Amino acid sequence: MDIRFLINIVMLLMTEMAVPQDNYCRLLAEWHKRDDYWSTFRSSLGELAGKVDFSWVKSCVAFGTGSGDDEIEFARRLLPSLRAFTAVEFDPESVKALHANFRDGQLPGVETSVMETSLESWTGVGSPVDCVLLFNVFFHVKPEDRRAFFEKCYMDAGGVVVIIDDESADASNFLRLMKRLGYPEYTYKEIEGDILAVGYRRVLIQSIVGKRDLSNPSEDVVKFVELLRHRTVSHEEIRTAIAEIFSQPDLCIYHKRLAIFEK
Repeated sequence: MDIRFLINIVMLLMTEMAVPQDNYCRLLAEWHKRDDYWSTFRSSLGELAGKVDFSWVKSCVAFGTGSGDDEIEFARRLLPSLRAFTAVEFDPESVKALHANFRDGQLPGVETSVMETSLESWTGVGSPVDCVLLFNVFFHVKPEDRRAFFEKCYMDAGGVVVIIDDESADASNFLRLMKRLGYPEYTYKEIEGDILAVGYRRVLIQSIVGKRDLSNPSEDVVKFVELLRHRTVSHEEIRTAIAEIFSQPDLCIYHKRLAIFEK
């Protein structure tokens, strides 16, 4: 075989490996470079610590975790007696990042596992769990599947569900952008209505408010929005929608709800 041909093949493979992949995990990290969610989320955990006692929680399942940074931080800071932590995540690259985070030993003494599946396809862990975490996951879930999921959550009396989600398109620049691009609108109140309807009661609710500025978006920000819309909108449409929304300083703010419900 011609040595020049082999060299060309090797160079091509090296070039492809050097190009960042447009996977959800990487693009989500790029998206969050334009907001302060990392810090506002952690500040919210500090406020929560003095309001709710999670010391009895020994098992936890977290859904739609991505790389699991937020869920692991929640468990590390608020679940001192945790013994088993299961992450349910569909995206393959996020699953790799989850395994890497678990190997870092951030949850010493906790048995960790990953189920590579979607929230809708989840079939349970075989025994009741004490705590379920649903952080920024319902954007990816059809409204008709929400209540069905809450109904099949396998929890003993006293088990808790912790939800973080955007408040509404009026209060969240993310949901406003998605609505502008044709995504069906939903609100936190609808999510809460579904979980209350299947027998849970609300224990606590608090706001998470921060800033997100997408003005002059990078190509990765545009690709992330395109990925969320399953490539049904063009880059030009995305950039136009971002320009219309984020040119208004009062819209560069997001409002989320952190809520705890008890079985």
